[in-house]
Amino acid sequence: QRGKLLSLSWTGGKAAFATEGEPREYPPVPVPESKLTSTVDGDALIAAMAEIAGYAATEGSRPVLNTVALFLQNPVSVVAADGFRLAYKTVPIAIEREGIETALVPMESVYVLEHLHKKAPRNPPREGSIADILSAKRQFAITMDKALLQIKTGKLTFTTQLVQGNFPNYKGLI
Repeated sequence: QRGKLLSLSWTGGKAAFATEGEPREYPPVPVPESKLTSTVDGDALIAAMAEIAGYAATEGSRPVLNTVALFLQNPVSVVAADGFRLAYKTVPIAIEREGIETALVPMESVYVLEHLHKKAPRNPPREGSIADILSAKRQFAITMDKALLQIKTGKLTFTTQLVQGNFPNYKGLI
């Protein structure tokens, strides 16, 4: 049915969206098939992805370059390139990978993750000094398979489809 309105409200804001059809008509949100979940420093990962994102391609002729690539060795390398420029950063985290070497995260997903990271409430540790609580890093639970990346923090769950393909060998250019 057309004309239904979905209204959301929270402390400090509210939003309303026109909806089409019934919610049960939409397909379920996919879940990665992997059972391996890594807990990582979400602050460091999102900061690196956001910093590198400006170097990704913006035209659609090479979809693999319209991504931020996560090379899943330990530590993780975050890489973006547009055919002329290249940027990379090493993040001191490890992600369980079940044979996956690289995850190509679409640029739109990087921007949404950055926005959610800024807006989502922190879940501070329940113990420790005031300094420990204020300086605590936001932890992400990351689960992925070859097609999907899922990030959970607090009550927030973000799932995105990964771009399929092979990112260029950036180490050969350095």
